[in-house]
Amino acid sequence: MHDVFHLMTARLLQIALLRKARRIAALLTARQIALLLLPALLASAGCLPVPAGHAERGLYVDLRRGVGDRESDGWGLDHRSVEDVASATVESACAAGPRVRERVARWLDGQITGSGGIPATGARLLPSKRLHVARVRAVLRWWDENADECASFGPADPNFRGIESDDGRFVVIAEIVLGLAGFVREGRFTMGPGLGYRMLPAYGITSRLTVGVGIEAGALTEFRPDTVADDRVLAGRFMLGVPVLVRFLDGATVFDLEAAVSTRLDGIEPMWPPGFRFALGYGSAGMRVNGIMSTVVFWTGYEYQPPRGDMPAEHILRAGTRLGFDLAP
Repeated sequence: MHDVFHLMTARLLQIALLRKARRIAALLTARQIALLLLPALLASAGCLPVPAGHAERGLYVDLRRGVGDRESDGWGLDHRSVEDVASATVESACAAGPRVRERVARWLDGQITGSGGIPATGARLLPSKRLHVARVRAVLRWWDENADECASFGPADPNFRGIESDDGRFVVIAEIVLGLAGFVREGRFTMGPGLGYRMLPAYGITSRLTVGVGIEAGALTEFRPDTVADDRVLAGRFMLGVPVLVRFLDGATVFDLEAAVSTRLDGIEPMWPPGFRFALGYGSAGMRVNGIMSTVVFWTGYEYQPPRGDMPAEHILRAGTRLGFDLAP
């Protein structure tokens, strides 16, 4: 009786997932694709404002990344945490120079208090965001009081655009993709793990927006029923794809929007016609060290593989983690 109950529960879960996958496939029209884009667009629209000048924007983004990185480890005592962030961003603060630091400080004062003719945004910010901006201002205040720390770094860089962001530069995004996939084909549901690797040359359009296109390769596996042995066997296939990534950066927070053309391999030959995938991601970015910025992104997506020969169409629901880095040559 106990086994019957588990079999019935598994069957009901399979039917529910199958209906969900069919509903997604049936409703994936242009309108639904637009709705998939909406969360990332709203996330970008909800980002904190940035200064107008390239140098000012670059310094502000660098300081925000430093504060965000320290906050993720636990802020602790203000004076110690401020000194830690100042030490981590010394290259940016010194390359920007005292005039840029002063302009960013005045701009931040305007954002927090509404002084200087700049509309205040502090009243509209969540308490955590308001505290985050205040901590960035505290780091600038530390630099105002300890400007002599830049004596060994030489003069300010007149072409400074920041270190942490991709603004105005070509970068390479490389990621290891880990996750699970659920397959729906001809009314049957299976699932299994997946592993992949991808590399995307990209360009920073602004301090917040980076767009890249590249190539990916990996393997998807699934536990299929074996009618002969009355058991399940692990079956796999190799996949190849061309992803297009739109990445929004707000401080240390990463929002990803992705579309890809993908197909499975028959030996070493890609199978035709290819399928497609849409995915959303959310994660965080670390401080850039020697030109390398690490990222961790949690993502979920939907993939469709069309029928090919005697293989039926597949609807694939995917979710997992991407561990990567952003390399600025």
